Amino acid sequence: MPLATDAARRDGTGGAADGRRVAAERLLAATVALDGYHVVAIAVGHAPALAYTVGLWATAAHPELAVAGLEPTVAAQLLHLLAGRVVAGGRYAPGERLTGLLAHHALAFRDIEAGAAATRLRVAARFHAPGGFAALQVLWPDPASRCPAEAGFAAPQPPRAQTP
Repeated sequence: MPLATDAARRDGTGGAADGRRVAAERLLAATVALDGYHVVAIAVGHAPALAYTVGLWATAAHPELAVAGLEPTVAAQLLHLLAGRVVAGGRYAPGERLTGLLAHHALAFRDIEAGAAATRLRVAARFHAPGGFAALQVLWPDPASRCPAEAGFAAPQPPRAQTP
């Protein structure tokens, strides 16, 4: 799969930074080819914390998955579980509640608007360029198993305006 930075490298405009980006994107493409997806987890210190998949749209015709507000390592583990199910043939849809993955709690899914996905999920946007991609936000519950937009929701999850 050609990547956006390959063209810059071919025309001689790329320096050391471009060379590292090209190498990273080739490694990403190889990981997606091997596993069907890759997980990007934004380091602590960025607000809100964000992790997302890259490659599900290309390999499984499934929206990329993103989760905000969880510690990056926890979010990455959750996304690996979900993406592994997609690679094995599973599907998730907006409005769906998934039980059985988290003890005593359900996850929910909602669409991420295309512009927000392209802006916030930048590695996925570069990977899928020049075409677009679909994405779903994975919503994690509060201690009473309520997800955002449900009456009484009370968890430290970022509000919709701050999420992908």
